[in-house]
Amino acid sequence: MKTTITSIVVASALLFGSAQAQEKQTDSNLELSLKESISQEVSNTRQQVKSENQLELMQYFAEVKLALNPSRMLTNVAEVAVELITGNEE
Repeated sequence: MKTTITSIVVASALLFGSAQAQEKQTDSNLELSLKESISQEVSNTRQQVKSENQLELMQYFAEVKLALNPSRMLTNVAEVAVELITGNEE
């Protein structure tokens, strides 16, 4: 009888230990998966922000280049001169 009880206790301990080990492995796999997912999202967000910033900078340079265009500057000066001469100040 003691042998049977001992056998049951040992078998239960082995099964319980195995279940705990599997649960820890599953938790570890889940944690690793979450870390990889978060890392990928951070990387994607950084790339998106970088692309948006580059586009904004390119647009800014295009506007500056357009504003510094000599013919455009002369057109603006001419428009202001006409407004001043005709008295249509804003």
